[in-house]
Amino acid sequence: MWSLRIPGGVPSHITDLAKALANAGHQWSFVNPSERFHSPLWKAVALAVGRGVDGGRVTLTKMRLADLSRKIRRAVERGRFSLIHAHDAFAARVARSAELPVVLTVHGPLSREIRMLMGERSPRYLDYALDSEWEAYTSVQRIIAVDSGQRDIMVCEHGVDSRKVCVIPNAVDTELFAPSSTIFPDRTTLLVPRRLVRKNGVDIAIRAMALVTDPKLELVIAGDGPEESHLRRLARELKLSDRIRFLGAVRQRSEMAKLVSQARAVIIPSVPAEGVVEATSIAALEGMSCGVPVFASRLGGLAEIIKDRETGFLFRSGNWEELGNLLDEVLCRLPSETSLAVGHAARSYVQAHHSLSVWVAKVTSVYQEAIVG
Repeated sequence: MWSLRIPGGVPSHITDLAKALANAGHQWSFVNPSERFHSPLWKAVALAVGRGVDGGRVTLTKMRLADLSRKIRRAVERGRFSLIHAHDAFAARVARSAELPVVLTVHGPLSREIRMLMGERSPRYLDYALDSEWEAYTSVQRIIAVDSGQRDIMVCEHGVDSRKVCVIPNAVDTELFAPSSTIFPDRTTLLVPRRLVRKNGVDIAIRAMALVTDPKLELVIAGDGPEESHLRRLARELKLSDRIRFLGAVRQRSEMAKLVSQARAVIIPSVPAEGVVEATSIAALEGMSCGVPVFASRLGGLAEIIKDRETGFLFRSGNWEELGNLLDEVLCRLPSETSLAVGHAARSYVQAHHSLSVWVAKVTSVYQEAIVG
């Protein structure tokens, strides 16, 4: 159900998985619903058929799933495939009709994310998502969770057999996201590579800038989303607009890799929202892979991949003062060698534990388990 044209963690995950599978000698085919369903015409049709916004969301999702199901059947008829790897519960729900083993990667709790984005405005759509999660979890052969938190949600809230779930953290293309030759102390960008939604806590990074004493350092926010107008207003209210730059969505990964590698620091200020907690953040791994010090909230998958003051810097989620003081301490008062050492250790860690070759070996092992049964 994911479009690779829209920037974000899951499209990056799928793109990297495709590259890793090809490098390991496996053949694959990517199937997703037609892009036409994003057009105003189809949204209007769904709105009319569904008799309102809530019903329209359900109708549009069912239209997309019907299209996806047809494409899966055609792909299976034409090719020699051993299994299907789905990346959300909706896709897994229809993939089973192809009569092949299905592996599902859970990047986050679908129903919780819908509740976070829509609140109580779409009860029918939320119910449909919950039904899809239940059908997916019970019908697929194996489930990959990107961190232990996602596994615990499935096991404790949905009753999934823990033996069916394997935790495999996200990975990063360490060749694309590699250190830059630019002189580290001369860098002035504190990069927040985040979609502008509540759970990403971008407002925390904006508030923290008030405590960063070096006037040359600027906060650069690379991402778009529904919180943008609120965040721009916050920057104006705090009189920080001259130190904060909104880039909008960065759609080319090569461009994002350049931004990350030339940053002085990467900030991942995630907060819990409607039960949605940051998993193994690909954005954090990309910063670590570039040897750039990552400042991240101490929660979820972030706390699983970052060792405080060894491979990154952790602060209490939602505490902008702690983040601001930490940024000021490390970037403005400590020698640059401190940040460089942490960045170097972070890249070594990522190469050993989160490179594509290490990752794909774990994923294909789950494939084999699903095929054998």
